[in-house]
Amino acid sequence: MLLKIQKYHIRFHLTSKIFLFIRFYVIRKEKYTKFVKLFFEKNIVVMKINVHKFGGAVLLEANSIRRMCEFAKNDNSKKVIIVSAIGKTSSNLKKSLLLAESGSLNKAIDVINSIFDLHIHIADDLLNEHQLNCFMKLKEQLFSECLKIVHSVSITQELSTRVSDKFIAKGEDLILTLIKCYFGSEKKRVEVFDSRQVIRTNSDYGSAKPDYSATELLIGNCLVPLFALYDTIFLQGFVASDANENTTTMGFESSNLTASIIAKYLNTNEITIWTDVDGIFDCDPKNFQNAALIHDLSYHTSYISAKAGLKLLYPEMIEIANERNIKIIYRNGNNLTDKFTVIKKESQSKSTLFVVINNKTATLIKIINPNKPKIIKFLIENYASQIQKSSLIIDSGDNEEIMVINIKAEADILTNKLIAGIR
Repeated sequence: MLLKIQKYHIRFHLTSKIFLFIRFYVIRKEKYTKFVKLFFEKNIVVMKINVHKFGGAVLLEANSIRRMCEFAKNDNSKKVIIVSAIGKTSSNLKKSLLLAESGSLNKAIDVINSIFDLHIHIADDLLNEHQLNCFMKLKEQLFSECLKIVHSVSITQELSTRVSDKFIAKGEDLILTLIKCYFGSEKKRVEVFDSRQVIRTNSDYGSAKPDYSATELLIGNCLVPLFALYDTIFLQGFVASDANENTTTMGFESSNLTASIIAKYLNTNEITIWTDVDGIFDCDPKNFQNAALIHDLSYHTSYISAKAGLKLLYPEMIEIANERNIKIIYRNGNNLTDKFTVIKKESQSKSTLFVVINNKTATLIKIINPNKPKIIKFLIENYASQIQKSSLIIDSGDNEEIMVINIKAEADILTNKLIAGIR
């Protein structure tokens, strides 16, 4: 299949500090594929590249963003840093769209204003006068684009998934704009790059699936050469593009997937994910007292937990890590200590995890790696009346690695008691 003739200037940095320039003219796709494969085999191994991902929960304050940027500037290792939208920005952008679709334009605009006010407040604390002027100019374009979309949705009262992806991606665009203005013209070997240029997906807007072959080529062509000039490259998570260069998103909480895709094609053996907690706990430390930190998890247990709904994990991320034997380390970005969780092929222990899912009618407790006989005995001895009334339902299932408890009454009280008793 013939491609349009393109000219590629590939520049990369070897350990001897010698820059090698290659000018390559592509006529056939198979020739380009062969070249990229050779480039990866010969040079990515030479350049060890680390991958870090900072979640939105750890980027809520100016000081947190400053720490991340100073780490990028002062650490001389080659690295990619993937960032998520700040706090609940993505959810609030979605809320704004739904309000516009229902005809509540003023309320939709109020939500947009609150999002931009938050970012302006952070920028005011984070940036100097020159940097702040840069941000205020760039954010105006994003603000104008957001208003245009909600006005259009409000008029038609129709919301397509394609428009939704384009709109919600503005959250990641905002954090990248903050970072870009922080470094300004003196980037100090730091580049801010748009992930749409390297992550290619299909057109299933809202839950787009990565096109791995196309993404591998784009990373080789667009991302790898930048390491000749820069030590650190910032990318946004969650956001990608389809073959027509329309913005796509890979599903909420998919920034970790972005990190694993980048790591896969940079031959990275380790990903560090920075969150607002010390690692992965046996239950949510924000909701349950005495939650225990898990020091290591196997890929297998992590995958089951991700499928069960554990928020910090993403099933496809674990699959990629398992395929390439990439360690995933979870650390606290607000309080750097010696506490962390490592996900790897083999684990020293078989930890039991509790995934709690609340909905309107019931609370589900999904237990990973349960001791089923012990748990069932405990429930019968202590909650026989609730079981008899069907306000507590046990689903032990056929899978030995997971069981579910369905609580339909006094869920908040029972959930805490059950987890404490089973643990």
